[in-house]
Amino acid sequence: MLDNIINDLEVKLKITINKDNIVYYKDGTTDSIVFSIDNKYLVKTVDEMTMKAQLEYFKVYKKIDRIQKLICHNKKLGYLCFEFIEGIKFKEEAYPDVMETIEQCFGIVTNYKPYRYDGYGYLYEDHKKSWYQFLKDEVDYSYEAVKDLNYDFSSVYDDLEIIKKYDVPKYLIHGDFGVHNFLLDKDKLIRVIDPMPVVGDILYDFYFAIFSSVKLFRNVRETIILDFLPGDRKYKVALMNVVLFIRMCRCYVHHPDDFDVYLAWFLDRND
Repeated sequence: MLDNIINDLEVKLKITINKDNIVYYKDGTTDSIVFSIDNKYLVKTVDEMTMKAQLEYFKVYKKIDRIQKLICHNKKLGYLCFEFIEGIKFKEEAYPDVMETIEQCFGIVTNYKPYRYDGYGYLYEDHKKSWYQFLKDEVDYSYEAVKDLNYDFSSVYDDLEIIKKYDVPKYLIHGDFGVHNFLLDKDKLIRVIDPMPVVGDILYDFYFAIFSSVKLFRNVRETIILDFLPGDRKYKVALMNVVLFIRMCRCYVHHPDDFDVYLAWFLDRND
């Protein structure tokens, strides 16, 4: 299959590919093949559902500079080809200014577009769901990681009941808008990569970004986070708490050294 992809890329990109100039990367979450060509192109194999959702996302947001650019694709061969970005992943010890990062995230999500769709949730997967049901499913799934800990997390379900009462506008959002999917150049955010497209509230992505890093949420007051975007404050507080819980549970699984920081923040807000 790889030879077929390379042959197809040579035709689409109008280049000759020297296999010695291909660098392979490990994708830690899937069985995808990921490689770069001449530090100009990044190629990734994806499943059919991911292909469909990401094609739509990159089509809708092709004019947003901070979002990685899709160059070409082949549905039959199952690959997407992006611009290769010279940058480094976010690291706790090498962060840009906290407020500057949050403001850049704000600038991205406020350029999201309303999206006509049957329901909410992961694009082409959960279109029959309400916003409440999508969030509840995310909370239920997340809770499995921490259910054996001796803490009361019931308040997050109270927050879901608050959210349930609101009519939420639909936007096409990134869905995994965290620092693990941000690239830096000279300590500044340059591109957002690897969407898991979701139809939902732009606030979800904004809060998700802030709570994807202990350095971000520990160094900004809650009132500032809440005041960035308009909306009913009761709803915003509830959604922020839900997103914090989801991120806290992911932290427990993927980077447990930070879990106590998340837990302290969660328990302090829900005391």
